[in-house]
Amino acid sequence: MVLERKVKLIYIHDLKPHESVCPIRFYEMLKDIKSRGILDYPLIVEKNSYVILDGTHRYNVLKVLKADFVPCYLVDYKDVNLLTWVRRVSLDANTILNILEKYGFRETFSNNYSFKIVYKNKTYNYRERGLRDDLLKLQNIIRDYIISYVPLDKFEESFSENYVYIVPKIPTKKEIINNALRNRLYPPKTTRHIVKEELPKINISLNELK
Repeated sequence: MVLERKVKLIYIHDLKPHESVCPIRFYEMLKDIKSRGILDYPLIVEKNSYVILDGTHRYNVLKVLKADFVPCYLVDYKDVNLLTWVRRVSLDANTILNILEKYGFRETFSNNYSFKIVYKNKTYNYRERGLRDDLLKLQNIIRDYIISYVPLDKFEESFSENYVYIVPKIPTKKEIINNALRNRLYPPKTTRHIVKEELPKINISLNELK
Protein backbone atom coordinates (compact mmCIF):
# COMPACT_ATOMS: atom_id res chain seq x y z
CA MET A 1 0.00 0.00 0.00
CA VAL A 2 1.39 3.42 -1.02
CA LEU A 3 -0.04 6.53 0.63
CA GLU A 4 0.66 10.21 0.09
CA ARG A 5 3.23 11.85 2.36
CA LYS A 6 0.66 13.56 4.63
CA VAL A 7 -1.57 10.47 4.85
CA LYS A 8 -0.66 8.15 7.70
CA LEU A 9 -2.26 5.01 9.09
CA ILE A 10 -3.24 5.78 12.69
CA TYR A 11 -4.39 3.21 15.23
CA ILE A 12 -8.15 3.72 15.47
CA HIS A 13 -8.23 3.89 19.27
CA ASP A 14 -5.77 6.81 19.24
CA LEU A 15 -8.22 9.01 17.32
CA LYS A 16 -10.59 11.40 19.09
CA PRO A 17 -13.82 12.65 17.48
CA HIS A 18 -15.15 16.09 18.40
CA GLU A 19 -18.69 15.68 17.04
CA SER A 20 -21.40 13.05 17.29
CA VAL A 21 -22.92 11.51 14.17
CA CYS A 22 -26.16 12.04 12.30
CA PRO A 23 -27.79 8.53 12.45
CA ILE A 24 -29.24 8.68 8.93
CA ARG A 25 -25.94 9.79 7.42
CA PHE A 26 -24.05 7.16 9.44
CA TYR A 27 -26.19 4.25 8.23
CA GLU A 28 -26.05 5.47 4.63
CA MET A 29 -22.26 5.61 4.80
CA LEU A 30 -22.02 2.25 6.58
CA LYS A 31 -24.05 0.58 3.83
CA ASP A 32 -21.98 2.21 1.08
CA ILE A 33 -18.52 1.50 2.51
CA LYS A 34 -19.43 -2.04 3.59
CA SER A 35 -20.86 -2.95 0.17
CA ARG A 36 -17.91 -1.53 -1.81
CA GLY A 37 -15.21 -2.51 0.67
CA ILE A 38 -13.37 0.72 -0.13
CA LEU A 39 -12.59 3.92 1.75
CA ASP A 40 -12.31 6.76 -0.76
CA TYR A 41 -10.78 9.56 1.31
CA PRO A 42 -8.71 9.89 4.49
CA LEU A 43 -9.95 11.59 7.64
CA ILE A 44 -8.60 15.08 8.37
CA VAL A 45 -6.83 14.88 11.74
CA GLU A 46 -4.99 17.43 13.88
CA LYS A 47 -1.40 16.19 13.90
CA ASN A 48 -0.58 16.70 17.60
CA SER A 49 -3.76 15.67 19.41
CA TYR A 50 -5.16 13.22 16.82
CA VAL A 51 -8.51 14.99 17.08
CA ILE A 52 -10.66 14.26 14.02
CA LEU A 53 -11.52 17.53 12.29
CA ASP A 54 -13.41 15.98 9.37
CA GLY A 55 -14.52 12.38 8.92
CA THR A 56 -16.44 11.55 12.10
CA HIS A 57 -18.95 9.39 10.23
CA ARG A 58 -16.21 7.44 8.41
CA TYR A 59 -14.40 6.94 11.72
CA ASN A 60 -17.52 5.48 13.34
CA VAL A 61 -18.20 3.29 10.30
CA LEU A 62 -14.66 1.90 10.47
CA LYS A 63 -15.11 1.16 14.18
CA VAL A 64 -18.25 -0.86 13.41
CA LEU A 65 -16.42 -2.67 10.60
CA LYS A 66 -13.62 -3.63 13.04
CA ALA A 67 -10.83 -1.69 11.35
CA ASP A 68 -7.61 -1.44 13.35
CA PHE A 69 -6.13 1.48 11.45
CA VAL A 70 -7.50 4.60 9.77
CA PRO A 71 -5.93 6.60 6.91
CA CYS A 72 -5.52 10.14 8.25
CA TYR A 73 -4.48 13.35 6.54
CA LEU A 74 -2.47 15.04 9.29
CA VAL A 75 -2.67 18.84 9.46
CA ASP A 76 -1.42 21.71 11.56
CA TYR A 77 -4.57 23.28 13.02
CA LYS A 78 -3.30 26.81 12.43
CA ASP A 79 -3.43 26.11 8.70
CA VAL A 80 -7.09 25.02 8.77
CA ASN A 81 -10.02 27.36 8.19
CA LEU A 82 -12.77 26.86 10.78
CA LEU A 83 -16.41 27.62 9.91
CA THR A 84 -19.82 26.17 10.78
CA TRP A 85 -23.04 24.96 9.18
CA VAL A 86 -26.25 27.00 9.22
CA ARG A 87 -29.47 25.10 9.95
CA ARG A 88 -32.43 25.87 7.69
CA VAL A 89 -35.61 24.88 9.50
CA SER A 90 -39.25 24.32 8.59
CA LEU A 91 -40.72 26.27 11.53
CA ASP A 92 -41.95 29.85 11.30
CA ALA A 93 -40.17 32.49 13.37
CA ASN A 94 -42.82 32.89 16.08
CA THR A 95 -43.07 29.14 16.64
CA ILE A 96 -39.34 28.62 17.05
CA LEU A 97 -38.97 31.64 19.33
CA ASN A 98 -41.77 30.31 21.54
CA ILE A 99 -40.17 26.85 21.61
CA LEU A 100 -36.82 28.30 22.65
CA GLU A 101 -38.45 30.26 25.48
CA LYS A 102 -40.33 27.16 26.60
CA TYR A 103 -37.04 25.22 26.89
CA GLY A 104 -35.31 27.94 28.88
CA PHE A 105 -33.35 29.84 26.24
CA ARG A 106 -33.25 33.59 26.67
CA GLU A 107 -32.47 36.28 24.15
CA THR A 108 -29.21 38.09 24.82
CA PHE A 109 -28.02 41.39 23.43
CA SER A 110 -24.35 40.75 24.11
CA ASN A 111 -21.75 39.04 21.94
CA ASN A 112 -21.73 36.17 24.43
CA TYR A 113 -24.34 34.11 22.57
CA SER A 114 -24.54 30.44 21.52
CA PHE A 115 -26.59 30.74 18.35
CA LYS A 116 -28.57 33.20 16.27
CA ILE A 117 -32.07 32.96 14.82
CA VAL A 118 -32.18 34.76 11.47
CA TYR A 119 -35.46 35.51 9.73
CA LYS A 120 -35.89 38.09 6.96
CA ASN A 121 -34.08 41.20 8.24
CA LYS A 122 -34.19 40.26 11.92
CA THR A 123 -31.60 38.52 14.09
CA TYR A 124 -32.08 37.15 17.61
CA ASN A 125 -29.14 36.02 19.77
CA TYR A 126 -29.72 33.21 22.30
CA ARG A 127 -27.82 31.65 25.17
CA GLU A 128 -28.57 29.61 28.29
CA ARG A 129 -25.61 27.79 29.86
CA GLY A 130 -22.67 27.67 27.45
CA LEU A 131 -21.87 27.05 23.80
CA ARG A 132 -21.51 23.26 23.71
CA ASP A 133 -24.36 22.55 26.14
CA ASP A 134 -26.65 25.00 24.35
CA LEU A 135 -25.91 23.52 20.92
CA LEU A 136 -26.61 20.00 22.20
CA LYS A 137 -29.89 21.08 23.74
CA LEU A 138 -30.84 23.01 20.61
CA GLN A 139 -30.09 20.00 18.40
CA ASN A 140 -32.43 17.82 20.44
CA ILE A 141 -35.19 20.41 20.15
CA ILE A 142 -34.98 21.16 16.42
CA ARG A 143 -33.69 17.83 15.02
CA ASP A 144 -36.99 16.96 13.34
CA TYR A 145 -37.41 20.41 11.82
CA ILE A 146 -34.07 20.77 10.04
CA ILE A 147 -34.57 20.92 6.26
CA SER A 148 -30.94 21.28 5.28
CA TYR A 149 -27.51 22.48 6.32
CA VAL A 150 -25.92 25.45 4.56
CA PRO A 151 -22.17 26.17 4.74
CA LEU A 152 -21.64 29.45 6.56
CA ASP A 153 -19.57 30.85 3.68
CA LYS A 154 -22.49 30.14 1.29
CA PHE A 155 -25.18 31.47 3.61
CA GLU A 156 -25.62 34.94 2.13
CA GLU A 157 -25.95 33.73 -1.45
CA SER A 158 -28.46 31.01 -0.52
CA PHE A 159 -30.47 33.13 1.93
CA SER A 160 -34.24 33.17 1.41
CA GLU A 161 -36.76 35.24 3.37
CA ASN A 162 -39.10 32.25 3.25
CA TYR A 163 -37.06 30.32 5.79
CA VAL A 164 -35.85 30.62 9.37
CA TYR A 165 -32.13 29.97 9.86
CA ILE A 166 -30.18 29.00 12.95
CA VAL A 167 -26.54 30.09 12.95
CA PRO A 168 -24.37 28.48 15.67
CA LYS A 169 -21.50 30.44 17.13
CA ILE A 170 -18.23 28.90 16.00
CA PRO A 171 -16.30 27.31 18.89
CA THR A 172 -12.63 28.19 19.11
CA LYS A 173 -10.02 25.68 18.02
CA LYS A 174 -8.84 25.43 21.62
CA GLU A 175 -12.37 24.62 22.79
CA ILE A 176 -12.71 21.93 20.11
CA ILE A 177 -9.45 20.23 21.06
CA ASN A 178 -10.07 20.44 24.81
CA ASN A 179 -13.60 19.05 24.56
CA ALA A 180 -12.53 16.25 22.22
CA LEU A 181 -9.77 15.17 24.60
CA ARG A 182 -12.39 14.98 27.37
CA ASN A 183 -14.84 13.12 25.11
CA ARG A 184 -17.28 16.03 25.32
CA LEU A 185 -18.75 15.89 21.82
CA TYR A 186 -20.48 18.67 19.94
CA PRO A 187 -23.64 17.88 17.93
CA PRO A 188 -23.31 16.99 14.22
CA LYS A 189 -22.44 19.81 11.84
CA THR A 190 -21.16 22.15 14.54
CA THR A 191 -17.94 22.75 12.63
CA ARG A 192 -16.75 22.82 9.05
CA HIS A 193 -12.99 22.44 8.61
CA ILE A 194 -11.41 23.46 5.32
CA VAL A 195 -7.83 22.61 4.39
CA LYS A 196 -5.85 24.51 1.78
CA GLU A 197 -4.82 21.48 -0.24
CA GLU A 198 -7.16 19.20 -2.15
CA LEU A 199 -7.75 16.05 -0.15
CA PRO A 200 -6.11 13.08 -1.91
CA LYS A 201 -8.29 10.19 -3.03
CA ILE A 202 -6.86 6.96 -1.61
CA ASN A 203 -9.33 4.17 -2.56
CA ILE A 204 -7.98 1.87 0.12
CA SER A 205 -9.43 -1.58 0.75
CA LEU A 206 -10.97 -2.27 4.14
CA ASN A 207 -8.91 -5.46 4.28
CA GLU A 208 -5.75 -3.34 4.40
CA LEU A 209 -7.01 -1.58 7.53
CA LYS A 210 -7.29 -4.73 9.64
